[in-house]
Amino acid sequence: MKPALHQFFVIAMFFVLSNCEAAMQESPMKVKNDAIHQLQTLAKKDNFAPNGALYTGVRDPSLRANLNSRFGLSITQFITAVKRKATKSEYLALLASEIRKFKRAELETEDAEQVGTNFEHIMDCIGLDSSEGILNNWMYGFDPTK
Repeated sequence: MKPALHQFFVIAMFFVLSNCEAAMQESPMKVKNDAIHQLQTLAKKDNFAPNGALYTGVRDPSLRANLNSRFGLSITQFITAVKRKATKSEYLALLASEIRKFKRAELETEDAEQVGTNFEHIMDCIGLDSSEGILNNWMYGFDPTK
């Protein structure tokens, strides 16, 4: 191969491979237009109060305040992710990281279910349609859908 043709070939391959790498990078996830507002509204709620239906709420005021505080910090992390235009994979990693901050073994079943429900509310706010087993693994130790 002639040196000029070889050089052209090397440069062409560089551009092809660069474009392939860029195409393989995950795009930011499309979130709801009002995701930040919805998350801020969720953060202002008492997310561990009785819901008037089945959930009777966390009775211990200290534990309730602690759970609400921890959940509020999780919401703040999701607001930051929305602002920096996170990818779906980043949202899922954040979900896994944040829910692990709630120690499942230390919670009554009803309260653990509420933690899971609250994270589902976060998912609804941003438009994340599935936790891909993260919530089930946290709650039950496995994903019963698999």
